[in-house]
Amino acid sequence: MLKSHKTLLAFSIIPQYVLIKLLAYFPEFVERYYSNGLYPMLSKLERYALGWIPFSFGDVVYTIGGIYILRWLYLNRKRIRKDFKNWLIDIFAAVSIVYFAFHLFWGINYYRKPLDENLDLNRDYTTAELVSFVQRLIPKANAIHMEITHNDTVKVDMPYSKKELLRKAPLGYQNLSEEFPHLEYHPQSVKFSLYS
Repeated sequence: MLKSHKTLLAFSIIPQYVLIKLLAYFPEFVERYYSNGLYPMLSKLERYALGWIPFSFGDVVYTIGGIYILRWLYLNRKRIRKDFKNWLIDIFAAVSIVYFAFHLFWGINYYRKPLDENLDLNRDYTTAELVSFVQRLIPKANAIHMEITHNDTVKVDMPYSKKELLRKAPLGYQNLSEEFPHLEYHPQSVKFSLYS
């Protein structure tokens, strides 16, 4: 890559950051044009292109990316002292690409309208009412925990294997989509993660 292009790419992180911060002030715009516009098309395209792979493609990308970063840092460790400016430009060019890809493929969803607005849920409650509600839930949750484990300090183990959970997840989306059609999930692609 030409040095001028790399420098331009490195400095593009600044307008990207500013644009993302501005989007946070326009959740309706994000909701309409990204969350209900571009993102569903991108995610569906990703599922069609990569859904057939029996493992998480993202896990492979993270692993290869992590190895590449460690390798690059090792091979370029002497440049920190000798050519710090260009070393830094390389770092910011890479960060700029990752920042752009993250926000394009998913991250802008952080700035969409809150879920309660999308689902028309009643949000008219005070902090005191919320605290009171949570305080009523705690004993109920503790009682259910005790009923399941017969011990208040033992964690609750899921009665399903990961394989069963992966099989059940699309059914959950199917059930939800009957009441909330915009939650329909097609094509289905649920996979194990190597990291969880």
